[in-house]
Amino acid sequence: MAIKLKILAGSTIDDCEAVDYQGGKPVDVNNPHFTGQVAVLLKNDEQSHPYFNDESNKGITWSIQLCGVLHDDDVDCDNLVFGNQFSHPIRQHLPWGSAMAVKFIKYLDPTLTEDLQSDTPWAFSPLCSTVERLNVSDNSDTSKMKNEQDLIIEEDISCLIHKDETSKPKCGNASARKKWFKSESRRKGLNLSKKRVAFDFAKGFINFSTLSLSFPEIGLNIGLLKHWDGQPVRFYLRNRNTGVDYAVIQFIIEDVGQDAPAQTKQLAEEKNIGTDN
Repeated sequence: MAIKLKILAGSTIDDCEAVDYQGGKPVDVNNPHFTGQVAVLLKNDEQSHPYFNDESNKGITWSIQLCGVLHDDDVDCDNLVFGNQFSHPIRQHLPWGSAMAVKFIKYLDPTLTEDLQSDTPWAFSPLCSTVERLNVSDNSDTSKMKNEQDLIIEEDISCLIHKDETSKPKCGNASARKKWFKSESRRKGLNLSKKRVAFDFAKGFINFSTLSLSFPEIGLNIGLLKHWDGQPVRFYLRNRNTGVDYAVIQFIIEDVGQDAPAQTKQLAEEKNIGTDN
């Protein structure tokens, strides 16, 4: 049986609303630090959003998109980060191959920092060097994202790069932008305050129907469900200098399905989570 997920988005873990991750309708996020919207899309084998039919999204299975204005005065391209943090330790539940997977992800994204052994394990990267699409502008309009039928963000960071900058990344080229921002010196002091930031964090290594992690490049496939400890998976847009969270997106398992491992079913029952679709 397929796994059922609930996805929430908002300003804090206690101030969230449900996200339509098949239709792509954005959710508003409003707080003193950030005003904008969040959209989440998951690829479904039976029915998928038109986003996944775009040639540029070949191989993508999920997407988290945010669009909004950062109100803080002290946010730059180095301290604006995106990633995960858990509320409780996961070190006893990490599957075999986790270290290899982290090493491979760091190969793809050298700016990733993490501590999966801590009591509140985390993994974050500077936003500008990790997301698949990034659009930054001086336009402070926070009214809405693109129509949910066309959630393709146009890559553009031209407002951040001085026209006389040497070796500047080619405009509209995400790979060049990621490579450019690998350098901490290029990120530091590059101001994002009061700017409109839109990004697409899109990946292809998770199958949400089976909750499995796959890296065919290194021959690694991990069934995550049997290692699940009952915690939600939470993504944060954060200022790592101040600790301010601008937005949070929560992935919560509502039903583990009849095909789940026995220990997973037992844990689901203890936490009053469904075991039958």
